[in-house]
Amino acid sequence: MMLMGKSTVLLKFKLHKRTIRLCLGACIAILAPILAWIVAPCFCDDPMTIINRRTPVRTFYDINGQVIHMEPTYDFQWRFDIPLEDVSPFAIRAILDTEDTRFFQHGGVDYRSTIRAACQNLFHRKIVSGASTISMQLVSISKPRKRSYWNKILQATEARRLEQLHSKDEILQAYLNHLPFGGKIYGIQAASQAYFGVNASQLNRSEATLLAGIPQRPNAFKPDKYLQRARKRQITVLNLMRRNNSIAQDELIDIIKNEPLRMTKDRSYYPIAPKINPIHTHFINLARQEAQNSLHINCAIDTQATHLIHKALVDQLNKLPDVNDAAAVLIHNSSRQCRAIIGTVDFSNPIDGQVNAATAIRSAGSTLKPFIFLESMDAGLITADTILNDAKINFSGYAPGNYDGQYSGKIRAAEALAFSLNTPAVNLLKQITTQRMIRKLNEIDLVSSRINHANHGLALALGTVGHSLLNLTNAYSTIPNQGFFQKATFINQSNNSPISIAFSRPATQLITQILTSRELPQATFPIAWKTGTSTGNHDAWCIAFTPEYTIGIWVGNKNGKPSASLVGATAAIPPAVHALQAIYKNSFPKPWEYDQQLLPLNKICAESGLAPTPACKKIKLAQTLLNVPLAHCKKCTRFTKQQQITILSPKHNTYLTEDDEPVTLNLEANLKDVIWFIDGQFIGTLPNGSTHDFTPGRHTITAVDPNHNAKSHKISFAVDQLVLED
Repeated sequence: MMLMGKSTVLLKFKLHKRTIRLCLGACIAILAPILAWIVAPCFCDDPMTIINRRTPVRTFYDINGQVIHMEPTYDFQWRFDIPLEDVSPFAIRAILDTEDTRFFQHGGVDYRSTIRAACQNLFHRKIVSGASTISMQLVSISKPRKRSYWNKILQATEARRLEQLHSKDEILQAYLNHLPFGGKIYGIQAASQAYFGVNASQLNRSEATLLAGIPQRPNAFKPDKYLQRARKRQITVLNLMRRNNSIAQDELIDIIKNEPLRMTKDRSYYPIAPKINPIHTHFINLARQEAQNSLHINCAIDTQATHLIHKALVDQLNKLPDVNDAAAVLIHNSSRQCRAIIGTVDFSNPIDGQVNAATAIRSAGSTLKPFIFLESMDAGLITADTILNDAKINFSGYAPGNYDGQYSGKIRAAEALAFSLNTPAVNLLKQITTQRMIRKLNEIDLVSSRINHANHGLALALGTVGHSLLNLTNAYSTIPNQGFFQKATFINQSNNSPISIAFSRPATQLITQILTSRELPQATFPIAWKTGTSTGNHDAWCIAFTPEYTIGIWVGNKNGKPSASLVGATAAIPPAVHALQAIYKNSFPKPWEYDQQLLPLNKICAESGLAPTPACKKIKLAQTLLNVPLAHCKKCTRFTKQQQITILSPKHNTYLTEDDEPVTLNLEANLKDVIWFIDGQFIGTLPNGSTHDFTPGRHTITAVDPNHNAKSHKISFAVDQLVLED
């Protein structure tokens, strides 16, 4: 009996232990999924991160804030991001009643709707109801998945994570901005504009309820194709709103019977995307490149000026035989904003209509001459009254002549430039050297720093290198901007490009006086201008500027075909004049403001137009450049051996430096207080013993007597990096 009692107790203990295990197992089986459900969202990424990567439509505006173009971005969706307050409250209510009535009560998953949907799915033995909340739908938009129970669990988990990280308003706003409304139309703003031509805030009740029903089957309910289906679905939306007490029965009837649908007639998304005007295309392309990833691009384009210039180009081409195309650039001088870019007169031309002639590199003929004269003035080589020689020249076989084959002999520098004489410009280029001129042209974006000056030589003066109309026009804008250079911008905002001093204020003022000295034909107000004709009559150019604007005109054939009509004075001047006259139709340009202190009257030699020496007999007063010493007359001067400046330091040899560092050298001459030029740049009057830093490379130094009683002295030397052997 005792043995049986022990067995019974042992059996009861084992049964009790098994019961405990079963209970624990049951608890774990119940609690583990619950615990997993609670903590699972913590291991999910934020779905809004993917949503925010999607970019809406890019919009372009003109200088007056008017939309001129829209385009979808990388995902090709027509979509606009707008804040929640810019959506009609009635439309929001309609969408909530249709998609998620208890949106503001649940935490991402509506368990009541989930139980109802589960019962329906079990009854039909397939998924007929998903019970997807707005948060779950937003997750589905960010990560589309196939319909399955497992994917529905993942969707619900990520929806709860979304609710943990973002407010209800943030979620609702993102949802309204990404809802599909058929085709490539996404978001309520794009749908409102595409189907009704209004903003989302301007939807009436009928339009709002019609849109609310589309996302269930976007392509099937597109109102521009299947209006009857969409209206039938609208009735369902209105009944849901009535069931949720959002509207009364009489309001439902009033919406159906009396509220109009203001359907747009154009079915090509025109309300969303204004059809781009072809003459704006090249400007928009350049603005897009500059703005990079911006979605709202405020272009600097003046559409009215663009149309006026385009008309002037078309009118001119109709008068020119064998000439098929033209281009223009308009730059606002003070802001350096490009107000017009016309790269072709016929963008629809299937052969080369889309080629932007305003950015193409072409021979610019004589249009470079003002920059050669500017650099010569800043080097102290000339002033307006300096006498230049217009005669036949020959430099190692290079023998350029003037366009008309005539020569003027001795002529003032101002007249040589105003009449665009070739030989004086070539002679000046020889004096300042092509190497120095190319460095200057590189500073104002007219040539590449990689160009080899030896390949062009003195022919550079006549435009053999090649330049684009855009860069040439912007370089000319440096002149009315008093010598300050800055890259042009296509965006209507503060120009943040670096500003550099390309030329002195006195030089630019003097060049402006010269370029306005001859009246521009048919102009009714003063305009500074310069023309150019490429060798062989392939290109005709005109650059003209007022205090406010600089305009550049190119006329020619994109295939390079020459024509006798392609002469700058007759082919390019008329459209430039007509365009500026049209732009200033209701006003006049600001008057030219000249500061006479920049061009003080000083004595010069009447024979050479240079600084006089004691040997000069004929002296006259003339404008000279402030703080720029004018070279002394060599024609009249006869120096003795005692009248010779000698540079004592630096010496004509090579100086070594370590680690590519500059070398500091003394500046000394046998005379006191001479004027120093280093690498062609004016440094100033310095006492002996002054120092200057020289970087590695070759350098030239010139010492000039400020009183012109002694002959100047020029030396060259090199600074090389010291190479240490191991």
